[in-house]
Amino acid sequence: MRKFILKLLLKLVFPLFLLIIALVVWDPFKVFFDYDDYYTTKIVINREHITQKLLSKRTIKPRNFIIGSSRSQAFRVSSWSKRIDRDSLYFYHYDGIGLGLWRSKNALRFIEKETNRIDNLLLIVDSYFFDETQQSLESLKIQPPNVSEQDYFIYYWSFIKKSINLNFVYSYFVHLLTGKYYGFMVKHFLNNKKSHICNAFTNDVQYFNLDSIILADSISYFQKMIKEGDLLWNRNGEDSMGNPKIFYKQFKLLKEINMLLKRNKTNVKIVIGPMFDQVKFNIKDKEILESIFGKTNIYDFSGINEYTQNVGDYYEYLHYRPLLAERILDSVCLNKWYR
Repeated sequence: MRKFILKLLLKLVFPLFLLIIALVVWDPFKVFFDYDDYYTTKIVINREHITQKLLSKRTIKPRNFIIGSSRSQAFRVSSWSKRIDRDSLYFYHYDGIGLGLWRSKNALRFIEKETNRIDNLLLIVDSYFFDETQQSLESLKIQPPNVSEQDYFIYYWSFIKKSINLNFVYSYFVHLLTGKYYGFMVKHFLNNKKSHICNAFTNDVQYFNLDSIILADSISYFQKMIKEGDLLWNRNGEDSMGNPKIFYKQFKLLKEINMLLKRNKTNVKIVIGPMFDQVKFNIKDKEILESIFGKTNIYDFSGINEYTQNVGDYYEYLHYRPLLAERILDSVCLNKWYR
């Protein structure tokens, strides 16, 4: 009986072992090996994995950082470095999909170890930023273990599980055979309209296709966004305030960030982004940020104001365009606060 069970287990385990080896070699999410170019695939991959890899590869270590979620991609290293009169060689953009408070704290710790110096920091936040107080197990948001200092197995296993997800496998083979993009692929593949260029040195991202489409016919673009629900027209012109997001866990993480920044004598500016819904960032949360980081270091662009009025300043309801970030940088860099 024991031999039978062992044989049965071998028959089950060996194929599973081969499958795992095959998935690792295939590496559709580009996490098991190093690559010269991580963006040769249309598969949506973990952005922070690339971000920390590119930072570790840099021989010229940066001292100035932009940190935030994909919304922070509107802010460009080239624009910020010019405004504070510093060489762009020493700048880096650290972002990740949905990167929030918990991952940002870990990212700063990782940056400190990698560079031994953080002179200036632009931290781009919004109300969503403070929802994150622990590790995510979602493959697109799970933080690399050398940054999070958490379990390596859990990290890599999340990508193996994703690789055998039936929806992903079906989307992959349909795309492979047809070369086309369909709506059901949205969680797994990048739409051609969202094609982008990533600067491997600064890690800045430019969505050249979207910008070209908007420039050619902005009216049709935004009409289509509204029709497809990518631009939720939920602005009624009335002032409203978001719910409080900073509680004990968030407060503790913010204090840890502040201690790290003080240790590095970092000049920090926290930018509360101009979200399309025009909901004002919670005043109590803003007061907490001011009490920790200083009132002069918090810049609030949320709510109904000159920065959120123009629908043309947004790609869709979650992401604003670089031209709006340029105006924000003009305001943030008005005074010489930088190091």
